Amino acid sequence: MSVAPETEAARPDIPEPAFFITGAGHEAFAAAPTMVFSAGVSDPTGHEIQTIALSAQVMIDPARRGYDSATRVRLTELFGPPASWTPSTQGLVWARVATVVPAFTGSAQFAMEIPCTYDLEVAAAKYLYALADGEVPLSFHFSGTVFYRGPDGRLQVTPVPWTSTARFAMPIAAWRAMIAACEVAPPPAMTSAATMNSPPPISRARAIPPTIERARCRRLEDLVPTGAFCAIATPSQKLPILMD
Repeated sequence: MSVAPETEAARPDIPEPAFFITGAGHEAFAAAPTMVFSAGVSDPTGHEIQTIALSAQVMIDPARRGYDSATRVRLTELFGPPASWTPSTQGLVWARVATVVPAFTGSAQFAMEIPCTYDLEVAAAKYLYALADGEVPLSFHFSGTVFYRGPDGRLQVTPVPWTSTARFAMPIAAWRAMIAACEVAPPPAMTSAATMNSPPPISRARAIPPTIERARCRRLEDLVPTGAFCAIATPSQKLPILMD
C-alpha cells in the first residue's frame, strides 16, 4: 500500500504574523519619560486572530550608523578608543517590553511603549545622550503567543516565530523631544502672595474619620496638644478637623 506524499493543503495551516515599526513619538502626559512606537502586524494566511500576547526585546545597533569625531569621543566610555571599534560592535539592550495586539484579520496597528530613564549609568541612555543628530538604529526581536480560530472554529494557539524581527531608524530628535517634554520646571518662590494668603497645609493625621468602631479615646502625640482627646463617633456625628 502506497502513501501519497503530504500536500500543502494537508499540512497544518497556522498564522504567519510579520511585524513592522512605522513611527516613534512620546507619551505627552506620562509620569516618567516614555517613548511610544507605532507598530503593525500582517498575517497573509487570513486567519481570524483573536489576540497576540507579544513581547519584544529592543536593541540598539551602534554598528549600523556612522559617527563624527566629537560623537566618537563621547562614546569612548562605552566602546573604548575609536581606533578599536569594529563593524561587529556589540549591540546594546534598550528595553524588554510587552503588549497585547487586539483581534484582527489580515492586518492591524498597535503601539509599544518603552519607559526611558535619565540615568547615565545605563548604557543605552548614555549612548542616546551622546548622539547630537541623525538616527538611532533599532532592532525589535519579537516573541509571544498567537491565539486564533482554526478551520473548525476552535481556539488554537501557536508561538510567534522566533525569526520575527523588525528594524527601525528612530530620529534622535524624537528621543530628545521626549526628554525635553518631561523636564520638571523649578518650583515657584514660596514667598508669593498666593502662598502667604493660603491656609496652612493639613496633615492627613489631623482629619479623624468618623468611624463607629472608635470605642475609646486616644491622644494623638505631637499633633494634638496635651489634654485634647478624640470623642467617640456615631453614624450621624462628624468630627472636626483638628488644627493647631
